[in-house]
Amino acid sequence: MRKNKTSIFLTLLLSVSVFAASIDLSGQWQFKLDPQDEGEEQSWFNQSFEKRINLPGSIQEQGYGEEIGLDTDFVWRKSVDFKNYPKWPEHPMYDEYSKPGNILIPYFLNPDRHYTGLAWFTKEVEIPENWEDKEIFLNLERVHWRSHVWIDSEKVGQFDSLAASHKYNCTNQLSSGRHKITIAVDNRMLYPIGKNSHSITNHTQTPWNGIIGAIELSAKPKLRISDVQVYPNIAEKTAEVKLKVSGIEESEYGKLKISASSFNTGNQHKTGVHSFPVTAGSINPEIAVSFPMGEDVLLWDEFSPNLYRMNLSLNLEGRQEIAESAVFGMREIETEGSSFLVNGRKTFLRGTLECCIFPKTGYPSMDIEYWEKIMTQCKNYGLNHIRFHSWCPPEPAFEAADRAGVYLQPECNIWAGVKRRDSDIAAYVKAEWKRILKEYGNHPSFTLYGVGNEGWMKAEIMEELIRETKNDDRRRLYTGYANGFNSENTEYYIGKSVSVSGAQNLEALRRFRIRYQCGWPPVPGSSYLTSREPDTNLDYSTIAALYPKPLIQHETVQRCSYPDVDDIDKFTGSLTPGYLIIARDQLEERGMLEQNDDFVQASGKWQVKQFKEEIEAGLRTKGLGGFQLLDIHDFLGQGTALVGVLDGFWDSKGYVSGEEFRKFCSPVVPLLRMKKRVFTSHEQFDAKLEAANFSQSEISNTQLRWAIKDESGETVKRGVCPEVNLPVGNGHWAGRIRFNLSSLNAPAKYNISVSILQADAENNWDFWVYPEKAEVPEPKDFIIAETLNAESMDYLLEGAKMLLLPEKDYIKGNVKPCFPSIYWNCPWTDGGESDTLGMLCDPNHPVFNDFPTDMHTNWQWWGLMNDCKPMILNEMPRDFRPAIQMIDDWHRNRKLGLLFEAKVGEGSVLVCCMDIESGLDERPAARQLKTSIYNYMQSENFAPQQSISTEELRAVFN
Repeated sequence: MRKNKTSIFLTLLLSVSVFAASIDLSGQWQFKLDPQDEGEEQSWFNQSFEKRINLPGSIQEQGYGEEIGLDTDFVWRKSVDFKNYPKWPEHPMYDEYSKPGNILIPYFLNPDRHYTGLAWFTKEVEIPENWEDKEIFLNLERVHWRSHVWIDSEKVGQFDSLAASHKYNCTNQLSSGRHKITIAVDNRMLYPIGKNSHSITNHTQTPWNGIIGAIELSAKPKLRISDVQVYPNIAEKTAEVKLKVSGIEESEYGKLKISASSFNTGNQHKTGVHSFPVTAGSINPEIAVSFPMGEDVLLWDEFSPNLYRMNLSLNLEGRQEIAESAVFGMREIETEGSSFLVNGRKTFLRGTLECCIFPKTGYPSMDIEYWEKIMTQCKNYGLNHIRFHSWCPPEPAFEAADRAGVYLQPECNIWAGVKRRDSDIAAYVKAEWKRILKEYGNHPSFTLYGVGNEGWMKAEIMEELIRETKNDDRRRLYTGYANGFNSENTEYYIGKSVSVSGAQNLEALRRFRIRYQCGWPPVPGSSYLTSREPDTNLDYSTIAALYPKPLIQHETVQRCSYPDVDDIDKFTGSLTPGYLIIARDQLEERGMLEQNDDFVQASGKWQVKQFKEEIEAGLRTKGLGGFQLLDIHDFLGQGTALVGVLDGFWDSKGYVSGEEFRKFCSPVVPLLRMKKRVFTSHEQFDAKLEAANFSQSEISNTQLRWAIKDESGETVKRGVCPEVNLPVGNGHWAGRIRFNLSSLNAPAKYNISVSILQADAENNWDFWVYPEKAEVPEPKDFIIAETLNAESMDYLLEGAKMLLLPEKDYIKGNVKPCFPSIYWNCPWTDGGESDTLGMLCDPNHPVFNDFPTDMHTNWQWWGLMNDCKPMILNEMPRDFRPAIQMIDDWHRNRKLGLLFEAKVGEGSVLVCCMDIESGLDERPAARQLKTSIYNYMQSENFAPQQSISTEELRAVFN
């Protein structure tokens, strides 16, 4: 089997030479906006400016730019035409939020100010005399987007990277004494990289203008080690060290001394000092040596992120010794067929996207503490990988990932196509691609590298880009566009389906999908959540086998939960959460604000179950390289997509802990294959046990243990499987569980847990058992109606009890079937697949006495909710609560219900819009709910406490 081998022994940080000095330029600068682009022509570099601003930072967060309004030209692009969904600001429900002074846009975080164009910054600096024989550099760590630099009246140059530091050699302009530094920053769309590219869009980090991170002048000796690159050879336990020397005029000879020692973990290893005779010259200033790391060398990976500090000193004949240091890790990554191998071990990527979401500032954090929080949360929730969708993070992100052991995939800032080799965008992408490699390529966490997102590039352009890069640098694996074009020489693929024979139509995409939902925009029935009866058996092995390289699931899950409107208080910076403020106001108006915590919990618990099912389907798939969630935390743009179990600040939402999440998302996960989740008591329970083992080694001679508990927590069955070995990989047979369900009480909910003691791994699944032939009682003491006709209303008003079972066409509105949670969000999908976020109910309500349920949606509701139309109850009293309430889209916040009861006149009514009548022999859950409703209505418990008028009742129906 062919191996594409990439090795990495990476430099994280080049320390400042002992001869270097620096001047910190952070602090107050003079400042002026240049919306007319006239500054350079009018020689603003020779002028002083009245306004003051602090750098690092953005101009928008400090109150500069225009106030946002209806005509603000934001950098964004919509994905649908809003034919079926209320559009801001046109729809009347947004009237209060589209007035001057109260502009609240629900689709992305609202900046306090908006500005695109040039902004000028100037500052005076004193250059010391001892810098006279040094080379002087100006470093701007991150700029959005192009910088122009003048020293006094002389222009030094311009630079236009979104990802790499802007570095200027100012040696010829900065003599000792006082000088004026002027920087003009242009944040306009300089190249067509895509208005939704996360590197520039209002949907995520915002098109800020300014400079963040380090802003400094540094003086360096003319003779110095200017660059160090280190490449590993794990098999030989050596590393090739390449360094460039500046300041050499002719061929020079000398001695290079190198040593390395580990420092960041409890593992200690030192190499000792090794000396190498070397030659360098002005024509070829590069020195390359093979450095022995020793027999006990420590490797870097997700389990043991061992880092080394390397010290280098170079003594050229007749010259002063020069020194440099570097921090690196020893790591190889390669592919073998459809698998990733890290240091020779099969690895499954459990990833999330990070889309440049920084809710306080609108630009990336440059503090390593913030990035350490992100990496810690990823590991806490069982993840080992982050894909940076259409952007590249700053240095602290790589440093934090190096320490935590997280595999990163930055991208080249583009969400657009590149069609012509001679185009400006082609030149820019190629230059930016190389800049990212040079700036961050030595980090051990920089494991994968992609061009961008969902785009197309002329094949010869991508082939040349990948070929040249692989020839120069084999320290990582390379791909093209995620879910887009890839040339033949890319090394892995990220997609939502496998293209077969070039088929690209929707039917083919869905047939060859490798995730639950496929097709855009999502529509009812487009997901396995609606088209498959719930089971734990799905995998994509047959489809994954069609692709010869590692395949990563693209942007999986995307199921939402309801937001906590109290989080408004967390937005203390320059961005306002319009979506939260509107939701809070609508909840208050409709009497549901006090339910917000319950909405968060109920929608979140159901969201986690959908996460679990999709992740496990991936873990069951042989030949799959991994998955990338969209997202483990909320995406606060593109309509606001509340898809995370963590909020936009990477904080827990409070309904699932990392420990709970890791039961189904971690290196070792027990898996159970059940063909269904709803059974009757005459059936046999027959489930197969598997394990996904992507730990450090085989788990030998292990026995999987299982136990079944009822809702009280009492164990009703348990067992131990025969001993097995679990090699590194997945799809391993680990046992079988079979027994007759007649031995269990019914109706009841059960939970089966499976554990692997040697790996401290445990997982669990819910299932339900209903009576084999439940006899639905005959209706007594109540009437059944399908409509509110004159006869039924007379009965009701005169004191009768009535069960109303309305058909879908009789119910007002167009709320969609409601089993799965909202996919992405409703505005950006023009209504999408579902309008709702699951149900909220009181499991102790007597209507459920014979129908076990949670307070949230669970899998037994599939046959009841998958084809029903929720009722809109906005006209009900503010304090009215349905027995089964559907949690609406946070953009509309309607009061919705599937089942409610009320006192009307002298009578009592229970209304159920779920089908509890048809095909009951094949629908045991529906049959059992009908039984429970009938028993309830014929008991003294049926005594509704909420009163409504006939008008309020009729308002629900056509």
